[in-house]
Amino acid sequence: MIVLIAVLLSALLGFSALAVDTSILYMQDAELQNAVDAGVLAGAWELPDTTKATNVCRQFILDNCADATNITITFEGSNMVINASAQVSSQALFSQIFGNETLDGKAGASAQKTTSSLGGPFQYRLFSGKKNQQLFIGGNTRDIDGDIHSNGSVHVDKGVITGAVEGCTTVYLNHWNGAKAGSQVPNAPFIDMIDFTAVVDDIMPDTYTTVSASTYNDPWWLQNISGDIYVNGNVNIKNQCTITGNMYINGNLNITGGPPVCVLNGNLYVTGTITFGNTTQVNGCVFAGGNIRFTGGGLYQTSTAQVCVYSQNGDINIDASCSEVHGIVYAPKGNVYICGNSVTYYGSIIANTISGVPNTLTMKPQPGGFDFLNSGADEVKLIR
Repeated sequence: MIVLIAVLLSALLGFSALAVDTSILYMQDAELQNAVDAGVLAGAWELPDTTKATNVCRQFILDNCADATNITITFEGSNMVINASAQVSSQALFSQIFGNETLDGKAGASAQKTTSSLGGPFQYRLFSGKKNQQLFIGGNTRDIDGDIHSNGSVHVDKGVITGAVEGCTTVYLNHWNGAKAGSQVPNAPFIDMIDFTAVVDDIMPDTYTTVSASTYNDPWWLQNISGDIYVNGNVNIKNQCTITGNMYINGNLNITGGPPVCVLNGNLYVTGTITFGNTTQVNGCVFAGGNIRFTGGGLYQTSTAQVCVYSQNGDINIDASCSEVHGIVYAPKGNVYICGNSVTYYGSIIANTISGVPNTLTMKPQPGGFDFLNSGADEVKLIR
């Protein structure tokens, strides 16, 4: 019996040691995992600034687990996903009798930052919002990578639409001309236009320097306008301009001259109408209460620019002078007419009615989306 008890007692003590140290290891790992989770969630709010995200993540891990070591932080997904891992060690207690000196744990986690977009019409490549109006796609249209929607009917005479073709009434594809679509959705739900006021308010500054309209109306030479400028009255620039900054005009804007009639390195808001009398290079947003017209050489942009052309109550008429456009054209109460030749359009054309599309049109989504379409409702969540 003594021998049996001695053997059983050794086994019992061994299981006791294992249970105690396993419990310590479990608590240690749980503390480390909570610390790493907190670190990536806190760091994700700083993205895409990887330097700030790294510092915040590391500090949160150490604040919640002071013994954490070997902290590794990496990023992926255009710096919108943060990954972190860490280790922790403590001295073993009872399990040392089995030669186990330390209790080692490791934890990892990943968090992602996303920004809610406006959705609605902005999830489509082409969107026609007028009830019972036909959206006609013809000419030499080549490919539209995405979905299109009409609150009336849709007639696709030529071209390939990779996504769905939605119409609140009928959808027709002319297969004899090679028209194709990923799917056809007649009797689709009606989709309302979205109020763009918050987007404009978010882009335009809160304060301006007030300048008289005569400052720009009197000169006949090329003008360089810089800063955040507010003008009360109609502005008629006679011979080209470069605008570097943000300009708010309480009135109408008309710019004439040789190409480029205007180089916009910022954002422009006009309460009335805008007329660009020749090629306009836009590296920002153009907003107006009334009609917007790009005449002559039309709209040109650099490949890195994100362009938004928005008319609150009027029509938009654009000649596309470049072969590649990255942007959104939005006329919720008016008509959009866009012409050009062999244009690849990364973005969307959204209007109450669409009466023209560029010749030999190709449309694709903008990689990474558009910053100005974000509603500002950032969200951070654990993904691993």
